[in-house]
Amino acid sequence: MDTAAEVVAAVPAGDDAGARTADLYDWQAAMAAVDGLRMYVDALDHEGQLRPNAAGQVICEHHEDWTLVRQPDAELVSCKHRELSSGAWTTIPMLVDKGGLAHLFGRWLALDEKPNVRLVTCAGLAAGLPRKLATATNLLRDEDTGRSLDAAALAAIEEITALFARELLFHRDGLPKEWQAPADAKAKTYVVLDDHIVKARRFLAQLVIEAPRPNRDVIAHAAPTMFAGPAVQKIGAPEDACSAVWEAVLQLFRARMRARGPREYGDLPVVFAASPGSDSATSEAATKGALEGRIVDLNDIDIAIRVALRNPRGYMPLSVPAQHTRLSVKMARGGCSETSIARAEQLRTAFKRYRRERDTSAPGAIAEQRNLERHLMRIADDATHIARAPTGTWGTPLWHSLTQLLNDASTAEWLDGLDDDLALGGICDLTAQCQIWFSPYFDVKAEMKRLRGERVDSRDIA
Repeated sequence: MDTAAEVVAAVPAGDDAGARTADLYDWQAAMAAVDGLRMYVDALDHEGQLRPNAAGQVICEHHEDWTLVRQPDAELVSCKHRELSSGAWTTIPMLVDKGGLAHLFGRWLALDEKPNVRLVTCAGLAAGLPRKLATATNLLRDEDTGRSLDAAALAAIEEITALFARELLFHRDGLPKEWQAPADAKAKTYVVLDDHIVKARRFLAQLVIEAPRPNRDVIAHAAPTMFAGPAVQKIGAPEDACSAVWEAVLQLFRARMRARGPREYGDLPVVFAASPGSDSATSEAATKGALEGRIVDLNDIDIAIRVALRNPRGYMPLSVPAQHTRLSVKMARGGCSETSIARAEQLRTAFKRYRRERDTSAPGAIAEQRNLERHLMRIADDATHIARAPTGTWGTPLWHSLTQLLNDASTAEWLDGLDDDLALGGICDLTAQCQIWFSPYFDVKAEMKRLRGERVDSRDIA
């Protein structure tokens, strides 16, 4: 290696933190865009037009990662990414700390307990206390609507509420003084006061845990169909406009997350806002000016979408030649969509990374791996039995059956903390080993050779 260019390309980098940070920032903007699109679709009339009286805003990076406002209501949203290799949220302390529930609780207290609250995450909730916490929030909302709960449900709520309140008291960081246990207190013996339990119960009744959403590895492939699709369909636009619409809306949120949205007065200062004789309108304008660059309203989204529909090619990513793997070729033969195939490849990569991170030299690790493969093969066998069709194109039904079976509560018992997506990645890995099929058997190597030849021919023609 004689030149600087050769050295830069050949020597491995010390870390890749910059790219990962950019990915996480973009993922968070994408999740805010999802909520914005949901509010937008709700505001469309039966002809696909924005209702004249429709009102709704997403205020980015305000109190929490974003805040949804639809007068007179507001909802604080905390958004937490978790790598596939890390698995599901396995404990309540993990949700309180790393999952951001403590910070969400603190902001809820500071805002007089008025907003609704929501946690958005790409990781699932492990069996046990995390899922019981989510169940408790649903039961509390049912109770608020007038539904009577049986003794078992009330006992479960009481148990979870006490555990959650104790974790908040011992979290300490960032919470008010009255929500900090004494420095010499022990968590196991500390008695939670009734006032704390009442507040925690009230918070949980307003909490929604939304999990899982697509992670940063698959969001670019999944979002156009999953999230822009409903808007495109309701507007009456062609289906192939989904990617352009998604990118246009995402660009809005990328800018607003950095408070870089347009403002009516640009960088001109606010004058007379603090004068004794200033009226409330001037003060309100000053407050609005501070947040204006962070706000996405329904009209912003509508304009972005209409512009994208008029010029979709301006929002389309540069095409990249397809990589033909055994997994992608088998799924394509079975009729799976490009989005499903891209997600499958990502999940397989995540599963292989997860398996490498577990020390296979540890006693019992090989047996544990073989046991997991047997369980995955059983799930795949059951799903194939459900989805198999005489036409030979049962790939999409099989993919959905696998997802449903892995989400089933009885399946979680043997996952032992393994995320549903990681388990699906394990099935994708077995597919790449030609143990699972999405169509009748065919010569995979010959098909891959044929597809590579077609790609070469197409390049020659171009």
